[in-house]
Amino acid sequence: MPRQSRQVDRTRRSLLDAFAQLLASTAFDAITVAQVSDAADVSRQSFYRHFGDLDALTEAYFERIFDEFEDAASELDPAQGLSPYLALFRTLHHHRAELLGFASERLRPRLFGALWAYQTRLQGYAREEGESEHGDVVIAYQSGGTSAVVMEWVAQGMTEPPEVIADMLAHVQAAFSDCQQFLPTVLAQHTARTQHP
Repeated sequence: MPRQSRQVDRTRRSLLDAFAQLLASTAFDAITVAQVSDAADVSRQSFYRHFGDLDALTEAYFERIFDEFEDAASELDPAQGLSPYLALFRTLHHHRAELLGFASERLRPRLFGALWAYQTRLQGYAREEGESEHGDVVIAYQSGGTSAVVMEWVAQGMTEPPEVIADMLAHVQAAFSDCQQFLPTVLAQHTARTQHP
């Protein structure tokens, strides 16, 4: 990787790390570009070059969480009965201090928006596997249920262990397991394709 690309990645990672640290200690609406830049030890101009505004940074923050989830899901062995839901709720729980800031009724739409964006990503994965667009309805139904559980879990303070929530959701979602658009299958196919092109 060229030196400039490494520097861009480092700066971007520093800004996302600083934002995550601020989310864990500061109300979302109180966070400023200046605070994020200072915490990341980069200039405000550099912040704007990478993200443009706090909304874009928030979107990238959630994308990074879902990337972490996919990495964790790819390491689970389905033969041992471990579902991607376990990876999802463990990943979210790992970010508990940050995500609890989105539990307020006023900020829940931001969390819901991130979950909806991830649903769109899953639909893209299904299409890569040759699924027709009618599969989007099945994925939307499943991920809508998952999103509702995530939203409620966060609103309740994420006190229930991730394993309990994941197990409950896996049992409910098992009704879709014979559909080609079953979310764990879609994710597993995507992972297999990207790891072994």
